[in-house]
Amino acid sequence: MLALMIGGLVSLPALAMSGNGPLELLPSSPWQIDYAEDQCRLARQFGTDGNEVILILDRFQPGETFRITLRGSRLSWRDRPSKIHVRFGPDEVDQEVSFLAAEFPGKVPGLITGGQVRIAPNPEKEAAKDTEHDHWKTVDRAPIGSAREAAVTYIEFGEPLRKPLRLKTGSMGDAMAALTTCTDQLLTTWGLDIEKHKSLSRPVTPAANPGKWVLASDYPASAVTNGNNGLVAFRLDVDTSGKPTKCHIQQTLNPDLFQRAVCATVMKRAKFLPALDAAGQPVASYWANTVRFEVPR
Repeated sequence: MLALMIGGLVSLPALAMSGNGPLELLPSSPWQIDYAEDQCRLARQFGTDGNEVILILDRFQPGETFRITLRGSRLSWRDRPSKIHVRFGPDEVDQEVSFLAAEFPGKVPGLITGGQVRIAPNPEKEAAKDTEHDHWKTVDRAPIGSAREAAVTYIEFGEPLRKPLRLKTGSMGDAMAALTTCTDQLLTTWGLDIEKHKSLSRPVTPAANPGKWVLASDYPASAVTNGNNGLVAFRLDVDTSGKPTKCHIQQTLNPDLFQRAVCATVMKRAKFLPALDAAGQPVASYWANTVRFEVPR
């Protein structure tokens, strides 16, 4: 894992109260980006003197989406919520995203978003049935672009936090550009052809509904008994025939309980149409997704 620093250490006061508004925290570290084998991580600390909050953005493949992890002793929320309001200000609209509560070393509370997030809301449905060709495809989304990423100067977390939180990031342009460079390089690490993947005429496409590849019956029995929730991001190597050949765990919550169940079931049930290059020829590629395990309330 290679860690790079983006920008210099700030010397501004790290805590700013804004009356009845959100608790505003200024950066107390530079951005760090970690180049790992199966993911890229952008992280930064905000606040000082007992008000520290760490923000982590994890990206598992090229694109504009990421998973948010937030941890800090000041984080608390009402009841047992499953969604949180997030806004990439000042220009983007508020969005409601799913999350799992987590506890980090030292009993530090935190949260991890259950799905992939962009700085602008995702469409209502992430996948749709292509009835003409009888397979499942990802819904096309208008790209956000570097200009809108650079315009983000804070990230605000609202309900259900007892005290809304605003992290004053400054322009996110350089940080997001570094994250994009890192994820583009992941393909080389995975032994894939970067140039061919820039011009695919079709990505790896599920041949059946992927929502049926991991079922409620696959939930580890001990986890159900103990009320354990889980989150597993995984990647499948897919060959030129559309067959998954290997499963890689990219990120997991409660790894001992969940990661074996995910890889075993997905490798057994997943079926794909292979990726096609610009000339329509099959190429080796990948398919990545996340399984969320949650005990009903």
